[in-house]
Amino acid sequence: MKKSLIILHVLTYLALAASGQNVGIGTSSPAYKLDVAGTAHCSVSGYFDGAVGIGTTTPNYKLQVNRSIGLCNVTDTKAWAFNYSSSTNIFSVTEDGLARMTIANGGNVETWRKIITEPN
Repeated sequence: MKKSLIILHVLTYLALAASGQNVGIGTSSPAYKLDVAGTAHCSVSGYFDGAVGIGTTTPNYKLQVNRSIGLCNVTDTKAWAFNYSSSTNIFSVTEDGLARMTIANGGNVETWRKIITEPN
């Protein structure tokens, strides 16, 4: 009896709800096949057969990120970011907020504030 109450309490705590073909954790009305309201954590590898969107619900690519992508290392304080600005049509790589390389629409590449290549 005690185990049954513990399991019931855990399910109530997670607010695990099935609605038609959808499953929700932390929501009583899931809108997707798996709808998690809150932070999700996976301690093992994950696999996605379709497209994954970050900042978009309709990705056009296997992985589509609609913001900057940041890379950090735990051994130093450097932070690298990959950015694209649709207003200037420039893709840039920054180190701690400083542009280290930019690629302009049309192919011009600029690094350390010097142009290194130009399209034909």
